Order: sequence, then structure tokens, then C-alpha cells
Amino acid sequence: MYESCEVVIKREELVKVLNVPETEFEKYVSPLLNQINNWAHGTRPEVVGQMSELIKEFMERYPKDQWTFDNWREFYLSSEVIPGSTGEKAIETAVKRIKEKLSEVRRVLDDIDEETIRTWVEDLVLNKTFWGLMVQKPILSKLAGIFAGDPLNYRLSTPEEESKGIDGFVIINGEELPVSIKGVTYEQEKHLKETIEAPIVYYEKTKNGLRIDYSEFARFVGKKIKEL
Repeated sequence: MYESCEVVIKREELVKVLNVPETEFEKYVSPLLNQINNWAHGTRPEVVGQMSELIKEFMERYPKDQWTFDNWREFYLSSEVIPGSTGEKAIETAVKRIKEKLSEVRRVLDDIDEETIRTWVEDLVLNKTFWGLMVQKPILSKLAGIFAGDPLNYRLSTPEEESKGIDGFVIINGEELPVSIKGVTYEQEKHLKETIEAPIVYYEKTKNGLRIDYSEFARFVGKKIKEL
């Protein structure tokens, strides 16, 4: 009767139970500020404190029946969240950082014209597509040389394999080991992440070629060797 029980707690219910004031922004404001904050490092732990630890301290200081948003707000603003700084001061520091970065972004935006947009689009559609597809072969070849002793011991993935995030395979002692190849910015682009059924090799373009980080694949190979 109770083999599978699921329920969705709607946002409205969460707000009502927790009694947290809702904040609304005009379209684009929240995602824009979120991105600028990422660049400004405005709300990193060294600026506003380690929130997971602070909420624990709050819960330890107050009995459960006083776990309210108002008490949490008062606790955070008045506590020393980082050495020498209360929460109130930390928020002011965060605001200042984000505001300064926003001013930088505004100056850049003023310089963006149609030609800049065209160059960006061509770079995305043409340059990055070519790089994204063509780097697979030299990276797989390099890995095959390192782990299989032969730079030709690899193959590119099929469309079905590619749909699983696999870009190719390195063939070691007759066994095909999957590889996913991503640019170094992939780790920061969390909103683009998908389920990948292979260790990831990261690459970065340099003046002299490509820098690759194959740590995940090396660990994967080591694990496979132990299983033999």
C-alpha cells in the first residue's frame, strides 16, 4: 500500500510554513545579479561566513520553537560571521563588491555593438563547434599513447554513446574504456551539466596547444587494473 509515496511541497506552502518574506525582482534582474555575484565573489564564505556552520550555531543557540526567520536574521546580522566582521558588515561588503563589479559590466556593455555580437556568434557557432569536435581526436590519441602505448588505440563514440556523454574510448589490452571530454569551464557551468557515464577529461586552450587534466580517467584506469 505504501510501496511508493511521493508528494510535492509547493513553494507557497514552504513560504507559509517558514514565514520567510518573498522577494520579487523585475525580469532578468535576479539571474543577472547572480552572474555578477559569481564574478565578484561577493557571497563566498570568506566574505559572508560559512552559512552551513552558522545555521547550525543558530539552531544550537535557539530552542526549536524559536527557529524563526526573524530570529535567524537577528542572529546572523549581530554575530561575528568572519573574524572581525558581523553579519551586517559582511552584507555591506558583499553589496559593495557586487556594485563595483556591476559598474565594470556596465562599461563593457556600453561598448558592445553589432560587430561585437556578430564576432561572438561566429566564435560560438563556428570556432567553438570546431574546437569542441576536433579536440576529441588529439586528446583521445594522447591518452591512448599514455595508457595503451599506442596513439592509435582509441575510437570516437557512436551517436548513441555520445547521447550518454561519452566522446570516445581508449582501448587498453583489448578493453574499451569510455572518456568524456569537456572544456575547463564545464565545472563552473553547473546549469549545463548532464548525466555523464564516463570519467571526464578537461582541456584548456593555451598559446602552445592544449592543456589536459586526465586525473579522473587515470583513477578510472587504476581501478580497472585492480579489478583484473
